[in-house]
Amino acid sequence: MKSITVQQLRERVDTPLIDVREVDEFAAGHVPRAVNIPMSAIGSRLDELPDGAF
Repeated sequence: MKSITVQQLRERVDTPLIDVREVDEFAAGHVPRAVNIPMSAIGSRLDELPDGAF
């Protein structure tokens, strides 16, 4: 898996960021612009993933 720095992530304004943690974990803190689709629900929400996400 490729890794990037926080600064590189900040600069990627057109790159979708999917946070797969549960809703309460996401609510406790997350990266701005991140979209929360919990891993426990991702199978039923695949239509919400951006093109090219998988």
